[in-house]
Amino acid sequence: MRPRRQAGSILVLALLVSAAAAVAGTYLVLTADLRVRANRYLNRSADAGRLAVAGLQLSRERLGADADWPGGTVNDPLLAGNSITLGASSTGVYVAEVTSLGAVADATQTAIAELRAVPHQTLDYNVFSASTVKFDGATTGGYVRANGNVETAGAVSFAGIVETVEGSQVSDKIDPSKVVFVPDVLAPPPVSIAAYAAVSSPLLGLPAGDKVLDKVSLRPDNNPYGAENPDGAYVLDAGGAKVTLKRVYVEGTLTIRNASRVIVDNGYYHRRVNPAYATLIVDGPLEYKPDEVIDEWVLSKDFNGDGDRSDDFDVYVDGIIYATGLFQGDFLGTIKGAVVAGSVVIKRENNFRSDSLLLTQPVIEFIRDGAWDIVPGSIGEGKQ
Repeated sequence: MRPRRQAGSILVLALLVSAAAAVAGTYLVLTADLRVRANRYLNRSADAGRLAVAGLQLSRERLGADADWPGGTVNDPLLAGNSITLGASSTGVYVAEVTSLGAVADATQTAIAELRAVPHQTLDYNVFSASTVKFDGATTGGYVRANGNVETAGAVSFAGIVETVEGSQVSDKIDPSKVVFVPDVLAPPPVSIAAYAAVSSPLLGLPAGDKVLDKVSLRPDNNPYGAENPDGAYVLDAGGAKVTLKRVYVEGTLTIRNASRVIVDNGYYHRRVNPAYATLIVDGPLEYKPDEVIDEWVLSKDFNGDGDRSDDFDVYVDGIIYATGLFQGDFLGTIKGAVVAGSVVIKRENNFRSDSLLLTQPVIEFIRDGAWDIVPGSIGEGKQ
């Protein structure tokens, strides 16, 4: 009987080994299948990620064509049945956060980035003229751009760079090493004066005829000619008359429409409040010739609203000065930013300084055509 027990034990052991082998085989098949499926999913997931990033590029182009584009679902035959869902929400003027969802079968990936419009090329310069530039007895510098001849009169000392179009004439009083010729005309931005008027509070109640603003302070919390504006944005419709600004202090944006000409005289201090707005906008020619300090004590006026009369303000403007006609800069002081005008004459000793904010912060009506930029450091994965 003992040999039969041994035979039975061997049979049972063989069955156990066979079962174990079958289980092991099934496990190997299943794990191999799972690996194949996982690899397929990873491939789909990677494709979805690439699709999501492609959506950011698509968003750059769509926003460049329409700054108010809200996003949506893109079903393109080239995507082989897959889709990109884009959501664009404004986080500022010409700035939007975009969420791009890429879907491939059962895999989805999300990419996010902050996009912003590209500042217009004219803001690369301290002074831009749509036609000619003339230095008339000037001691100055900066980065100056013309679309035509560069002329001089009297004694001129220029310590900067002049760029103009090939074929233009440049005065021999300008050091040739400071002159750069470029092949193409640079068109100025198509600024809408009406767009600025629409966001501004009007200056009302000035007498008929020529307008004079003397010893005036315009701020977000102060408008002696009407309603206050939270951005300090104000507009004056001159009705075809001449406008003179003298001993004027501004915090915000001032737009002057329908003026035969605008003269800025005596003391002038002007800084922007909203970086998405230009600073001084003139529909017509601008004669800018302030050369005096605004002295609160002497003028018996608290210009900046801090409760005292002990402040002095040198001649100063930051941001963008824009004039549709001639800009004549006959001033003693500083312009930190960009002058953009139909033509330019610069006189006397003055100081043009660059404003790095203009190279990154989009400004209404001063935007370059084309795809928006991705803000450095903003791209990443979104929540799924």
